[in-house]
Amino acid sequence: MSTTDLPSVTTPCPAAEGAVNAAPRLPDEQARAWLGFLAVHADITRALDAGLGAEFGLSLSALEVLARLAWAPDGRLRMTDLALGALLSQSRVSRLVDQLADRGLIVRTSCPSDSRGVFAHITDAGRELIGRALEWHWAQVHTRFFATLSPDQVRELGAIWGGILGRPIGLEDATTCPNA
Repeated sequence: MSTTDLPSVTTPCPAAEGAVNAAPRLPDEQARAWLGFLAVHADITRALDAGLGAEFGLSLSALEVLARLAWAPDGRLRMTDLALGALLSQSRVSRLVDQLADRGLIVRTSCPSDSRGVFAHITDAGRELIGRALEWHWAQVHTRFFATLSPDQVRELGAIWGGILGRPIGLEDATTCPNA
């Protein structure tokens, strides 16, 4: 659904008119802003995920894991740190690492200083794939997002997101959040 196809928040569904009118709702301007954000995020995320799957056999989450490892010192991170940084559950990261390891893109290694600790380490094949996948990914992000905005709108959005987060967005965020 594109932002121009958003349902009207002022026109209740006739079948549920009583329920809609009784339910709490946002003012129209806020509802359009919120629903627009959600629709754009879902639209772009679906397109990126489908394209990555078709082109590289990767999901957005797998891209995130590989990118974080590629950018990490020595190309490795503890599994717990990888999960925290990627905002994924420990079990989800473990399944992703297993899948990527089966493809030869990642290896698991033990932590020499902590027998319970496990590292995920990107392989040369993983580095080669993530290089191509990120090049494709950023081109799609540009086409589907940045090309639709003016430079002033891009700066304004950066300031808006920083305001919502309560801190300015800086280049250091790029090393901790490749898909944001």
